[in-house]
Amino acid sequence: MLDDTIDALRGVALDADDASGYFPAMYARVTDRIRDAATAGRFDDGAGMARFAEAFAEWYLRAMTGTTTPPGCWQACRNVADDGRLLIVQHLLAGINAHVNHDLPQVVIQLAADRDGIGGMRADFDAVNDVLSETMPDVLRDLGRVSAWVNIAASRGGGRVFHFSLEAARAQAWRSAVRLE
Repeated sequence: MLDDTIDALRGVALDADDASGYFPAMYARVTDRIRDAATAGRFDDGAGMARFAEAFAEWYLRAMTGTTTPPGCWQACRNVADDGRLLIVQHLLAGINAHVNHDLPQVVIQLAADRDGIGGMRADFDAVNDVLSETMPDVLRDLGRVSAWVNIAASRGGGRVFHFSLEAARAQAWRSAVRLE
């Protein structure tokens, strides 16, 4: 159940005594929004996207809770979690990079057959990207409370730089995913 997944992510964040808590805190917020979007009917297959979100988070949770040996990308995040020279955003980006580039393809392969291949997931993936875009201002506001430079960077170009980055990432992710079919 997605509520349990969100609670588990929050638990990892709250248990952290270093920067490793930033990513699961943000991830819990995003997963909460995905759950709300699924409940509101924003996905073609809301139940399928809830299962996808659970499976996706499970890859992260297994790596961080010691249920499995963490892959190198997650071990690298752990290795720098207590490095005070890094910015919060750097820790978040390291987590996002590990999760999207390692865990996401695993889940797509695991669950694509349930959705008639990856093509059957496209509309819901695009809807997830919309939810991520909508969540970004809240994440930036939270970051701005602890890291003033985030608000300055986000305001440059009227926020278009961040929007462009999200659009470019969406297009690249889709091109990469289609090659998996």
